[in-house]
Amino acid sequence: MEPTHGWSQTRCEVTVPAGVSQVAVGVSGRGPGWVEIDDVRLVAAKARPREAIEIGLWVEGGQVMLEGEKARGAVRVFAAQGLPEATVRFWVEDAWGQEVGRGTVAADVRPGVLFERPVPVVLEGTGLYHVFAQVQGKGGQRSEIAETLVAVLPKRSSPTSSQDAESSRFGCNMESRPWLVRLAQLIGLRWVYCAPPLFTKWFSAEPRRGEWRFYDEALQMFERAGIRVVGNLADPPLWATNPGSDAYSGPWPNPQFPVEWRDWEEYVRQVATHYNPHITHWGLWNEPNHPGYLVLAESENWVDKYMDLLRRTYAVLKSVDQGLKLVGGTVTHPSGLEPLLLAGGLDYMDVAAFHWASWSPEGYLRNTVEEMGLLGPKEAVNCIERITDIFAAKGKKVPLWDTECHMTEADVAREFRTQPDPPKLYETPRMSAIDAANAVVRCFVGEGAAGVERTFYWLLADAECSWEPRTAKTLTEWDRSPTAALVALAVMTDKLGDAEFLEWERKSDASLAPGTNIWFFRFRKPSGRMTVVWGNRDEETEITLPVDSREVKVWDMFGREMRGVRSMSAVPLHGRIVLRITRSPVYVLEPKT
Repeated sequence: MEPTHGWSQTRCEVTVPAGVSQVAVGVSGRGPGWVEIDDVRLVAAKARPREAIEIGLWVEGGQVMLEGEKARGAVRVFAAQGLPEATVRFWVEDAWGQEVGRGTVAADVRPGVLFERPVPVVLEGTGLYHVFAQVQGKGGQRSEIAETLVAVLPKRSSPTSSQDAESSRFGCNMESRPWLVRLAQLIGLRWVYCAPPLFTKWFSAEPRRGEWRFYDEALQMFERAGIRVVGNLADPPLWATNPGSDAYSGPWPNPQFPVEWRDWEEYVRQVATHYNPHITHWGLWNEPNHPGYLVLAESENWVDKYMDLLRRTYAVLKSVDQGLKLVGGTVTHPSGLEPLLLAGGLDYMDVAAFHWASWSPEGYLRNTVEEMGLLGPKEAVNCIERITDIFAAKGKKVPLWDTECHMTEADVAREFRTQPDPPKLYETPRMSAIDAANAVVRCFVGEGAAGVERTFYWLLADAECSWEPRTAKTLTEWDRSPTAALVALAVMTDKLGDAEFLEWERKSDASLAPGTNIWFFRFRKPSGRMTVVWGNRDEETEITLPVDSREVKVWDMFGREMRGVRSMSAVPLHGRIVLRITRSPVYVLEPKT
């Protein structure tokens, strides 16, 4: 495609209203094409401070660091009238709210001149850190408190290839943006399911009949980061479902099947052939048992309609390469797989997939795995077991994947402690940041114990970070700042990345307070035996855990060793340790002797 315009300078002036937290600059267009941007400058034409004294704080090196990297903090202070002989005080708190460092630096702020000075911020060990700063003049004048969030993640070797991701059970959904790919790599997520990214969907691959587009650069970016891509075959363009439409591309999602099946089959053949062997697994549609994602006539049911799609797609994939895997189902709940498998769907899928979303923070998000419907005596708990019973009856077993694990219908409190909570989107109770971190770890561990081979977290982050409200779906704040849940997920992939699940146990006996449940999940690691423990109460519960090793290591869910960690402590005794735990997961390692 040849360029149609040479270089030109574009300038625009906008008035930024009070209270705006971010300004987005972009280019939008209709139809095919591209824009090259050489330079962007943001100039404050008639800026004036919002407050008499303003302070800014940041930590060089980014808001996501690796353990062992040195943090370098800096503050900037502006005072129109000056602020001689002032003092900047700064302090650091961990995710639990404990102060872990503080200090002061002198500041001599001249009138109308920006003052900048480094501050010695020390961040020891993994965790989410809140760094605060405030300037005070000798006359008592004070600025507002500035705050920044810094995540320190476990240091791990960078994967050299996406091919060695096969043993990993940790994945996510995210846009194909460099900063998100790097973030996933740091967290330890080795798989991405294309919902998003969207480049394998039909409306992206063939916006007009016969006009094919392939996004090799996006695929290569994931592969360079050691991340395997699972394609998603879904969302027809409007021309395939609404003949006569001249739309450039279809909506997302498009819940209609194509008018002509040969168009669908050609789409599957084209993308499967082009991306082979880089993409070997292909998910089919999205939540066909949800009325919003599959249009049904009055006489139709979703199982029969999806079965038709399943048979056709399976045949095309296998004609391209017998080694390609169809990830079928992608239903809204594990129970949605049952009618599909009973109707013969098992014959046309290599992986059975479902989506797991909570509709109640008081249930799934705050309580135990029992209420999640994965393990235990309740009726909903047996949903995974019923699927494995169908496998046994059919004489065929395929892996189970959760390709969209997320917590919906819940708002989360602002991670920033100096900012008010955003407006609520849902009517359910607002979760705390610690609640969200608890839920992420318990979901991955609980699904693995229930027999789910691979779990994909939806959504790593809103690609544009444009949402002021924070829901439990994303692991970053509105300005890309990390959250407690992000750190907890990174620690879990580090602790359990090389672990083999052995067994789980629930303890609820006379030694515990009424209504108290304690959950134990045991894993085998090359370095020893790992046990993940949590309870179902905010109050501390004291339990005794038998151990074989003389040297036992205990970490909280943010990767800090147990010494002085709030909400848990460990007292080594002969052949056992005493733990005081809450809802927050705890890792106990008995090293090999």
